[in-house]
Order: sequence, then structure tokens, then C-alpha cells
Amino acid sequence: MRKIVGNARAFLSIVLIISIGIGFYITLKSFAYNLENITENYINVHGLADYTIYGSAFNEDDVDILKEMAHIKEVAPRVTIDTRYNDSQLRIMSLPLTEEPINVPFYYDGRSPENGELAICRKYAKEHELNLGDEIIVQFPDSTISLIISGIIASPEYIYLSQSSSVPLASSSDFGIGYVHGQTLLREDIQYNEIIMLFDGDVDRGNVIRDIHSTLQPGKIQNAITKDNQISYSSYAADIDQINSMAYVFPMVFLLIGSTMIYVLQKRNVVQERKQIGIQKALGYGDYHVLQSFLKYGLLLSVLGSILGIGLYNIFGQFILTAFQQMLEIPGLELELVTDYWLIGSLVALVVTAFSNIIAVKQITKINPAEAMHAEKPKDGKMSLLEKIPGVWNKLSFNSRYALKTALRNKGRFIAVILGMVATLSLTLFSLGFGDSLEHLVDRHYTQVVNYDLLVEVEPRLIGEESLLKGMDIVSAYHTALLAPMKISKGEMEADISILVSKRDFNALKLEDNKGNKIHLDDSGAILPLYYAERLNVKIGDSIKVATLDGQSTFEVEISNISDQGTSFYVYLTYEYLNSKISDDLSFYNVLFVTTEGGYNNASEEIRGLEKVKSVASAESEKNTLLQLMSLIDILVLVLVCFAIVLGITVLYSVSAINLTARTYEFNLLSVMGYSTSNIMLAYIKETILQLLISIPFGFIGGMFILSAIKEEFSNEFFVMKEHIYPSSYFYSLMILILVIVITKLLAIRYIKKLDIVQGLKAREE
Repeated sequence: MRKIVGNARAFLSIVLIISIGIGFYITLKSFAYNLENITENYINVHGLADYTIYGSAFNEDDVDILKEMAHIKEVAPRVTIDTRYNDSQLRIMSLPLTEEPINVPFYYDGRSPENGELAICRKYAKEHELNLGDEIIVQFPDSTISLIISGIIASPEYIYLSQSSSVPLASSSDFGIGYVHGQTLLREDIQYNEIIMLFDGDVDRGNVIRDIHSTLQPGKIQNAITKDNQISYSSYAADIDQINSMAYVFPMVFLLIGSTMIYVLQKRNVVQERKQIGIQKALGYGDYHVLQSFLKYGLLLSVLGSILGIGLYNIFGQFILTAFQQMLEIPGLELELVTDYWLIGSLVALVVTAFSNIIAVKQITKINPAEAMHAEKPKDGKMSLLEKIPGVWNKLSFNSRYALKTALRNKGRFIAVILGMVATLSLTLFSLGFGDSLEHLVDRHYTQVVNYDLLVEVEPRLIGEESLLKGMDIVSAYHTALLAPMKISKGEMEADISILVSKRDFNALKLEDNKGNKIHLDDSGAILPLYYAERLNVKIGDSIKVATLDGQSTFEVEISNISDQGTSFYVYLTYEYLNSKISDDLSFYNVLFVTTEGGYNNASEEIRGLEKVKSVASAESEKNTLLQLMSLIDILVLVLVCFAIVLGITVLYSVSAINLTARTYEFNLLSVMGYSTSNIMLAYIKETILQLLISIPFGFIGGMFILSAIKEEFSNEFFVMKEHIYPSSYFYSLMILILVIVITKLLAIRYIKKLDIVQGLKAREE
């Protein structure tokens, strides 16, 4: 208790640092655990399809064939149509007539739709102010239909509101989904275009998928996707990995700083209690008894830090939960403390504090009792490098020489302050740089790479057919292309990615290599994104295997170039090169990259009204959706910066408190010698400036290192994060550190002004 009372400020500061580290760890780990468990339970109960096949003319015979196949548990055909409501796209899917438990919606309110009714997703309904019982008129390509809203829902297929592979995260103002009764969409001119399936639990899914494609008539299946490759599901799975990775960054730094502070504080306590330790050893007490009181001190730090960590978990956890609830649609998503993670965090904190205590105290246990009962011999002064340089040392003022000599004499405290500054600067720069990197990714892609206004998905059309856009003055240019999902592989490594096949003059996406050189499509090979080249460990000149998702058709392509992109990943090929590698002639397209004149909104509406057009997405709306996501990340960045500021103030204040207490005699002696408070503070501030100058390069390097280390965890098949820190972030990080230093020094001035010279000279501790 005497140790705590004597260094109350330092003790409370260390408790706060430990509590923030533990709180941050248990919040993110618990949230990742809850997110995974709740989501997996949700998709299992509501039957997220294991496999979905797409075509244009499935019938009941196809369904019956699939039902008879081994290892397929449930099969349901359905119709999916992209319609228009007001100025947005509404994707309508038919529910199975026999109510198979596949892709079953979750009802927040209302009931399952009957014929002529619609169950609509909650976020879309809220955005468009739609309620139960409302009548909406949706526009099909060739007609309109009136539907009554019977339910407000969430869908296991759309945890993320993913419109397509090119728009993995859509805005609820532009895109929504809904379900109708199976009879609502069944007309003579509309046939089943999807079949969804559930497999048995323990089964080789690859073999089942191959059997499906070999059993159905050739040409029936135009596309297919597994659950793991479904955009929404794979995005959620990537989130789990990213949250788990982030859970270790800040806690590791906080515990490192906390352990350093414990070491400095306990070294100070050892000096204060040196005689008492000597007496205990003289009375026959062993080393363990001496260590015991210090270990209890560390135990108390860990216990209090763990308890306060739960409090921080309750605060920070609600923020994380709210942020993810805005991005995801998972019914029942909540945050509950996972006791195991709290115990792990507490145990790690206990080990770290115990280790720091032992390191700080072990030296005193090695000396004999008689030596311990004497004050420690002052360390011999050593000449600094500057003192050895003729003419330099003598030109320095007393305050400058005093600051330098103090740094050499009290290396532990001096280094502790530097570590605090480095940690504050590193974490602040990392936090700001994290936001900068994502912002730069979006900005670079939509200003330097994207060279179109609208991405139009159409039913497959031959290259030689008359253009759908013929005679549209509002369209200034367009490029046709074939997009098809494929698997690429090299040896044992494989990945899922779409191929983009176009003509040699394709420039809707302006590609560059990692040196900034422009690259173009040609007939010499394929262009592969850098992310996938690194994933498959291939380079220019290597060959990779390309296969359809069912594995029925395969061919090899040579890599002619590698593109450095942040998102919109495709394997780029020309029609000529592709047709030279396969037996069939694939001279058709299913997407158009359109550039408009006079505004893309008017062109978008006009194109949507064309026959054979399935969907239209604007590059601007994609960008705005990503920017909305960035705004949520900005809030996270702000919280991380606040944590860094708290760390800085806590560390610098507590070490300053230890430093000032230890140097009370020193400052009082300077006062007796005639030095004013301002002169003493000037020397003290020069010491701080020296520490700051040392900290700046290490802090900047540390921030860049953390960002570089974490970027891999935030890169996936949808976008690649590359470290990019704006100059302003370096400036703001430094200003935040200086602000923290100013705050702690103002507190130090108050302490020095209150020094009692008479009392201070009665006892000397150093």
C-alpha cells in the first residue's frame, strides 16, 4: 500500500494503460467471436444455399434430376429479376412453391408473401419510406406490376448488400432485394433462371458439383457459385479475419509500454526501499520473500486493469456494434463478453507485469544484506560524445549540458519517455494512415483507373449484332466485354476471379504496372492483377490454368503483364487470344462499359428501359457507396487516435511524475544555487526536446511499419490495401504528440512551483 500511495499517479496511469490494452483486445476478439457464431447460426437456420446455378431455361425436369442425385439434400428452382422502383434497382426473387428450407428470409415484421405480395429488405424499406401494407409499382423490362408489402425482412444471401461482383457493396438508396410468392413471377415468357441447393454435411462438394454439371444438359448452366464464393458471405468471412488481426496491434503496444513503465516505477521503488530489503535479507528472508511484495504490486495492477478493461469493453463494444450494424444485415447481432478472451487478456497482463517486476528487482536480490543497507553508490559520470569533441561542449549553455548529462545518468526514465513518445506517434500515424490508405485506394481507382460512367449488364449478344445503344446521342462511347467467373490455378494454389474478354482497344479501365507504366490488352497473353500474381506466386511469362467453376472446361494462358490495381480485379484477355486457346468461338458479350454526355443519370434511365438490359450501375454510385463506408472507418480512426492520445498523456504524465519525484532534491538544490523556476523548467524542457527529436524518426517508422504489417489482413479478392500516408497525417501526428507533451509539461511546472526547498533538502534519494 505504501508503494501505491507514494506513486499514486504512476500507479493509476499504469492501470489505465493495462485496462485499455485488455479492453481493446477483449472487445475485438469477443465481437469477432459473436459475429461469427451469430452469423453462422443465422445462415444455417435459414439455409444459405451451398450451391447456386444460373441459366435461362431451367424446368421441373431439371429439378427432379437434381433431387435424385446423391448428397443433394434440398433443391429449389426460382426466378430472379432485376426491376426498377422509382430511381433504384429492386431485385425480386421468387420463393419456392414447396417451401424448401433454402435461403429462407428472416421476418422482422409481417409474414411470408402470397400471390401479388412482396417481402422487402429492411434497409431498402427504411431508405424509401416503405411500410407494411404499402402498394408499390415495380417496372419490369417490358411491363409493370403492382405488389403489396407483406413483410420486412433480412436475407441470408445479403448479409452485405452486394449488387454484383463489380458492386460488392451497394447503397440501399440505389439497390434492394425482395421476395415474392412462387406464382407471382411464373408466366409463359418467364422461366426459372436459378436453382439453389443444399448439400449433405460431410461430402466432397467438388465431386457433387462435377456430377451436377455432367448430369444436366450441356448449355443449361451459364454460371454457378458456391457458398464460400458468394460475395456477401466471403466479405463477412474476410471481416472476421481483419477484426482478429486488429485485436492484437494496439494491445501489444499498450502492454509493451505498460511493462516499461512498471520497470521504471519498480526500479524507483527498489531505490526507495533498499535499506528495508537489506534488513529483510539480514533477518534471513529469502529472495522470494523480497520479490513477493513487488509481485503483489504487479498482481494488483493486472486485476484492476482487467476489471477496468471490462468497463472499456462496454463502451468501445457498443461503438463497434453500431458501426457494423450499419454495414451488415444480421438479425440478432449483439455483443456479449467472451470470458475466455477476458481471462487470456488478464493472464497475459499478469505475466507481463510479473516479468517486468522480476527484471526490475532481481539485481537487488543478488547483493549481500550489508551492502543493501547502504545507499547505492552514485554512478560514475561518463563523458558523452559531445564532450570529446573539442570546442563543442564548452559552447553549450548550462541548461543544454544539464539536459544531456541527465539523459545519460537516468537512462531508464529517459528511454521510457522516448518509448511513450514513439508509441504515441506510431499509433497516431498508423490510425490516420489507415484511413489515408483506404481513401487513396478509392480516389486512385475512380480518378485514374475507371474510364466509364455506366456498367451495363445485358443478356449475351454476339459481337456482330446491332448495338443496343445505336442512335443514343447521350452515349459518347462504349466498350463491349464478356465477363465470366472462373477459377485460376498454378500448381496447388488456386483462386476465383472473373475473366474480362474484350477487344484490343479496350480502355474502360486504365491499367498500370507497379512502376506506373501504362499497359494495354493485346493478343500475346493475359493481364493478371498483382494481388493474384502474388497469391499464385507467378510472374510475367508464366502460364496459369483457367477453368470454369464446374471444372468442365479448362485452358492455359500465358501472363503477358501484371496490373497494379486496388479493386475491380479481372483476368484481362482479348477475344483473339481466348479463342486461340479454346475450341469454341466465344465472340459474344454480356456487359457494356459506357461513357455518357450530359450526365450519366439521364443515360442510365434511358438504357434501363431497353430490352435485353439486365442491370445498370454507375461508377459514381459505386464510389459514393465506398465513401459512405469510409465515413464509418473515419469514426474508427478517430477512436484509435483518441486511444493513442490517452496512451501518450498517460505515459508521459506518469513517467514525468516518477521523474519529478526522484529529482526533487536535484531541483531544490538548483533553487538554492539561485536558479529560478523558469531556468529549471528550461533545462527540463530541453531534455524533453532532445527526447522528442529522437522519437520523431522512430515514431514515423513505427507507424509505417504497423500499417505495412497489417495491410495484408485488409486485402482480399475485392480490394487490396496499400500503405499510403498523406503528408498532412505526418503533420497532425506530430502536432498531437506535441500537444500531449505540452499538457504534461504544464502539469510539471505546477509541481516544480510547489517545491518546498527546506523539506526537499532533508532527504536525498538519488
